[in-house]
Amino acid sequence: MWELAVPVAIGVLVVLVIGLLLAKLYRRSTRDEAYVRTGLGGQKVVLDGGSLVLPVFHSTAAVNLKTLRLEVARGGPDSLITKDRMRVDIGAEFYVRVKPDASSIALAAQTLGSRTNNAGELRELIEAKFVDGLRSVAATMNLEELQEQRATFVKSVQDAVGADIQNNGLELESVSLTRLDQSDIKHFNPSNFFDAHGLTTLTKITREREQERNQIVRTTEVNIAQQDLVARQTTLTIESTKREAELARIQRIAGVGGLEIDFRDGVRNRRSPEYLLVHGLPPEAANETYEEWVSRIHPDDRERTVQHLFGILKSGNEDYSAEYRIVRPNDGTTRWIRVVAKIERDRSDGGDRARQADHGARAALAESSQRIVEMTIGVIRDGRDLVFLRWIRSDVSLGETDGADVERDELLRGLSPSDQLG
Repeated sequence: MWELAVPVAIGVLVVLVIGLLLAKLYRRSTRDEAYVRTGLGGQKVVLDGGSLVLPVFHSTAAVNLKTLRLEVARGGPDSLITKDRMRVDIGAEFYVRVKPDASSIALAAQTLGSRTNNAGELRELIEAKFVDGLRSVAATMNLEELQEQRATFVKSVQDAVGADIQNNGLELESVSLTRLDQSDIKHFNPSNFFDAHGLTTLTKITREREQERNQIVRTTEVNIAQQDLVARQTTLTIESTKREAELARIQRIAGVGGLEIDFRDGVRNRRSPEYLLVHGLPPEAANETYEEWVSRIHPDDRERTVQHLFGILKSGNEDYSAEYRIVRPNDGTTRWIRVVAKIERDRSDGGDRARQADHGARAALAESSQRIVEMTIGVIRDGRDLVFLRWIRSDVSLGETDGADVERDELLRGLSPSDQLG
């Protein structure tokens, strides 16, 4: 019995020793790591499974199959130069891994060694390939194209770099563009051909944009000013319309009318509806002639009234007043007219202008006597004078008088040739 037990025990012990040795010498690959065994029996790539690794007879090289993120940045004096000779600061992230096939693993183990397990060491080794790809693609695109066609740029870089890193058994999964901006102008060297060209382009573009911005600002300011002007004009027009309506209402109540006489080119008259009402004229008489106006002046007052009018216009006086009678055409009645005016002379437009303030009319109205019949507001122009007249009405009617025509030439006879009007 004991004779058999000893050999059995020895056999079991040997088996245990061999098992322990095999377990110790057997190396398995993992899901994220493969290895390459070299030595006795030749090169063997272990991707999924394991193998015996005998000391002295075998050596192994672990190959990381994880995706590694490699950051590459270029800026300042090392920035990229685009097709239009502009400098651009760029930052990119490259996601690479060892391609999971036997040949790529063997190639990565041979060319990269243990660097596949360290992203920093791997980046230092192959960064130049990434930078070369970035520079090559940037040189084919303008700065605006880089900004507007980022996807195209990334795809082109991926194509350019992907084929190159395959020689190291690597596979480029994707590229992310994390930064893209024009380099600071201080990094442009005027003595450099490319930078000199870029500086010229940059200066031209920035000046054009400044001019465009300035034009937009100025146009906006002008538009705002025009809108403000239109608004003010509209407001003034509305206020003027209200004042004119109120003045017309006051004129109708007070029996006051408006008159404009223009002597600059012949004699032209324009009368307000209130004037026509006061003077007993029909609506079509709003533009009655000078001769028609003279014919309505009482015969006994015509020559004196016209001579006095032209005498004031000829002189430099600022005050004008007159009293005369008229004969109303509609009913033949005679009414007294009193004219009170303050003349303000303005030479700025080739002719004198005069205006009478509203308080002048009110003062004249307050000071009028009972023999005054009407007040008429009027404007008289003779090429030198523009006169606003305020005429006052009272409630007393005077007796009727007969009238006779006075020719215009006869009325102007008292003026010098230089002062006589067409």
